[in-house]
Amino acid sequence: MRGPEMLSKLQGSHLVEHMDLSNLTARLQSGARDSASYVLVSLPDWASRFFDILTCIILTFYFMLEASSPTTGSFSLFAAPTRRA
Repeated sequence: MRGPEMLSKLQGSHLVEHMDLSNLTARLQSGARDSASYVLVSLPDWASRFFDILTCIILTFYFMLEASSPTTGSFSLFAAPTRRA
């Protein structure tokens, strides 16, 4: 059912007499447009956060599997000449 059809059916209702229905369709359209633009604008931020979390999870498991012991794993983060045993 379209907006104008719904508005014509609601015209006889007592509750609707106290509402301003003259620009309801325009307000609904602008609300839908604003919501869609917010989602599209914030999508890169959400994708960035998702990939940050995914990268942290992958690196955590990589370092856990790569290191045979915590000492070896921590030493592998630094260059060889600066290591102290």
